[in-house]
Amino acid sequence: MLQASQLQADESALTGESLPVDLRPNIISVRPTTQEQRDRSSQALQTVRQQIEKLIAAQSDRAQTLITEENCDTYKLEIENIIRQIESVSSLPEHLVTSLRDALRVADQTKAKIQEQAKIGECLSEIHRLYNNLNENSSQEDYTRTRAEITTLTQRIPDRADEAGEVRQVLQDIEQRYQELNQKIGHCIIAGCFRIKEKIFAWRDRCSKKC
Repeated sequence: MLQASQLQADESALTGESLPVDLRPNIISVRPTTQEQRDRSSQALQTVRQQIEKLIAAQSDRAQTLITEENCDTYKLEIENIIRQIESVSSLPEHLVTSLRDALRVADQTKAKIQEQAKIGECLSEIHRLYNNLNENSSQEDYTRTRAEITTLTQRIPDRADEAGEVRQVLQDIEQRYQELNQKIGHCIIAGCFRIKEKIFAWRDRCSKKC
């Protein structure tokens, strides 16, 4: 006959150290001698399995809540430990391990996304630093160099990333400011040419008067 303490599920036990019940075959196995005992033992074993399935489902769902690389690594260690314990008990259904292995894949994917987002953040910070270095004293060469450096950095940002649109806007702003600088330089050149011509005409006038 099963003891009550052998049937109680402790959710906190699934956080890493052990499963909520002792899954060793000699613990959950019984040798009933009457039909009533057989019915009670069968019901008790079914209760244990239901509790285990419920807690395994909860552990699998935790994969959707991971937000840091450390969370992912800790979670994977816990799940791998639970898988080992489940695999040591042949009477438990295989879909429990399958569910946990799926959760491990989700954890790996989440960690990869976190790492990718961190790299994108670093690139974006450098792009804004380069952009903010441009000012009214920047030359055409400064704009050309900055645009080339930012273009190189954008290659590290996937087109699907939300930040890709922000980077395109930065490049458009740089192009616009570059064109405005070119126009300003062009106006200055034209104005300078006019002043030179005026000086030439004035010099000719003085020369003709002297003659």
